[in-house]
Amino acid sequence: MENEYMKRGYLLPKGCKDLTDVVKLENNPNFHWPSLPDKIAFYETAMTWKQSAPLPPLTRQIFVSPHTTVKELAALLEQKPFKIICDLVELGTLASVDDALDFKMVFVIARKYGFTAIKAG
Repeated sequence: MENEYMKRGYLLPKGCKDLTDVVKLENNPNFHWPSLPDKIAFYETAMTWKQSAPLPPLTRQIFVSPHTTVKELAALLEQKPFKIICDLVELGTLASVDDALDFKMVFVIARKYGFTAIKAG
């Protein structure tokens, strides 16, 4: 049983056996590389939160420094760091536990857990 990815040249355009055929084909004025299908971008440029439920009421305030890390934010919000990282991924940002966050991100994530974030310093 041989799958297509096992065949030689499975990534080449149709009618090409090797890369020399691709070069010859590119010189043909009627040749156009196949385009990828139009899909919605995985990451959005603006920070948007897709709410599945209403936000909790504001109960507390936290003061955050300009260089708050994910670990510090998790401690302030009384959450595990992996939850904060998951929230960041939903916002389209990848971060590790020791990465510093900007205030916009901190504010949006704090609001999700019922906190108001205030910039200190």
